[in-house]
Amino acid sequence: MHDSVPQGDSVPLADDIPLAAAPGSASVVRDAAAAAPAGAVTDGTHATDATQETEKDAAPLWLRRADQLVVGTLLVSLVVLLTVYWLRLSRWGAASIELTSQQPREYFYSLDINSASWVEWAQLDGIGEKLAKRIVADREERGPFRDASDVGRVRGIHAKQLESMKPFLRGGSATEVASP
Repeated sequence: MHDSVPQGDSVPLADDIPLAAAPGSASVVRDAAAAAPAGAVTDGTHATDATQETEKDAAPLWLRRADQLVVGTLLVSLVVLLTVYWLRLSRWGAASIELTSQQPREYFYSLDINSASWVEWAQLDGIGEKLAKRIVADREERGPFRDASDVGRVRGIHAKQLESMKPFLRGGSATEVASP
């Protein structure tokens, strides 16, 4: 008769049962077919051999279990770091404020006609490097300018150009000219 084996218990298979008892012992050799449950392999191979064959048919893993854990940990860390980086870029979800740009400021550039270098003169509209050097050379040869209209004595400065420059010129009064 078959002994009923509760589920979950292992049943000895044909290779696990001794074929012959040792001399002088009273153990009985059991029939392998009778000891195996229904559906078990009784042709002399282990049931584990059958599962090993199906595992061999499956694609082998290219990473060991420890390597899989390392790769998985690295991928999770990468996702976490990318999320933190994205949140930092979005300022942690704070609503962005749109600023209206200010109107451009008008600058007021003025220069002292008796102490300005040629570089400062060249900053004015319509005055290039050559004309700025000519103004400084004229001031050094003929002396300081008395007022802004005296700058018109320089060759190359026309009346219309002088009128457009006057708001940006300062100095040239008699007291300023007298004091070095």
